[in-house]
Amino acid sequence: MPSLSRLYRQGELRPPIAWATARMASLFVKHFPRDLTGVHAPEALPQEIRRAILRDARARGFRLVKHVTVRARRPS
Repeated sequence: MPSLSRLYRQGELRPPIAWATARMASLFVKHFPRDLTGVHAPEALPQEIRRAILRDARARGFRLVKHVTVRARRPS
């Protein structure tokens, strides 16, 4: 992902998060099946489509990281 200064040098006046969000949205549109209608959460898409989106994102330089935080249970 380009730095903020690099985006500004290229004439982009949007922050990096907007740039990354637009790039990921374009990948979803590119890989979205034409015969699937309605509104779907990303996890509701078929597995092969999700994998294609992630593969394409990695090929374009996105680094995807998953963080999981386990919280202690509250005493009852």
